[in-house]
Amino acid sequence: MMRQRIWPLVAIGLLLLAGFIIWDFAAHRRVEEFVAISPDIPGAVIPGGSAAELGTFRQVRDTLSRKAMQGDLRITVIWDTPEFFRTLAAAEGAPDIKRHEALYHAYAERFNFHRDLIFTLILDSEVTDLRTIDIRVKSLLRNDKGTSVGPWQWSEARGASSRHLEGVLFFSQRTEAGSPLMGHRIGEHLPGESPPIWLELVLKGLPGGQEAVFRWELPTAVQGTGS
Repeated sequence: MMRQRIWPLVAIGLLLLAGFIIWDFAAHRRVEEFVAISPDIPGAVIPGGSAAELGTFRQVRDTLSRKAMQGDLRITVIWDTPEFFRTLAAAEGAPDIKRHEALYHAYAERFNFHRDLIFTLILDSEVTDLRTIDIRVKSLLRNDKGTSVGPWQWSEARGASSRHLEGVLFFSQRTEAGSPLMGHRIGEHLPGESPPIWLELVLKGLPGGQEAVFRWELPTAVQGTGS
């Protein structure tokens, strides 16, 4: 008699388990499909999402964005920090927290933002042929201590053109000699040494021999955390 009572419960449990596995697999597939079609240039297009997550992402994106005008050339640079990617993933994956994490880790694997300093560049012009600007050669990242590095990679967006250029610049957090751009790790500072207080991305070789400089102040929470 006891077995007859237990078997229906076991059957219901198995059906629920099978349903959960199918749902989880479908949700995982949706995340994979979204990651596959998500913009290859983070932050160039503001994603859809719930009002709260989207509002947070816009605020973070605006805080990390710097803009400049050189004639008819309009330039926007966004520092793609881990916080930027965290809020981007939350906006894209809302309201599924599991999807948030999957997207965040997919971005971490794709852009290595825990290891490198990542910047999204968006350039627009009605006159200038933007492809004549060698972004990788003409870019430089420096701090107030006189430490500077060139980018090790420039990744251009799939839909970029000579009038609308989007891409991502990748910089190492340390020079080849080992000097950090954002400050030493805890315990590495010399007595009396202060950490950097700002970073600047310099874009040279613009029309008319001009250059554009974009600066970000380094808050106390960021200083001293360079890897």
